[in-house]
Amino acid sequence: TGRDRPYPLAILALDTHHAACPDPSSAAGVAAIGADVTAACTEFADYQRPGAVVVTTQPFTIAGGELTANLKIRRKPVEERFAPQIDQAYSPPAAAAAPRPGATHMPVIIAPWTSITLPAPRALWAAPSYRCCCPTRRRGFAS
Repeated sequence: TGRDRPYPLAILALDTHHAACPDPSSAAGVAAIGADVTAACTEFADYQRPGAVVVTTQPFTIAGGELTANLKIRRKPVEERFAPQIDQAYSPPAAAAAPRPGATHMPVIIAPWTSITLPAPRALWAAPSYRCCCPTRRRGFAS
């Protein structure tokens, strides 16, 4: 995220079961995440480097509404879900700590685990008097 903001913001969904994943609940893990993101973004132009990182251990899912069926990120639901952390990242104390060119650290904000409210399942055939549009199959689909 970062549209109409002073710098972009990275939101990372970590898989804590992976062996290389640092522990986001420890200070050393948070420092490692910040250092890894800073190192990964050294080749970016200054305006492309994230000013802060929001970290969650809850994956983005289609059922949760953060991903499309093509596994593309849906910006609005992600921004709504992480609104408090995004506001915290752009607050004056965090903005002052945002890395400048050549900085070796990055502010890391840990998002708490939240329960996902899944949408209610829809019936496959919502209409009670469903009829097939194919003339050869209509006989078996009477209401």
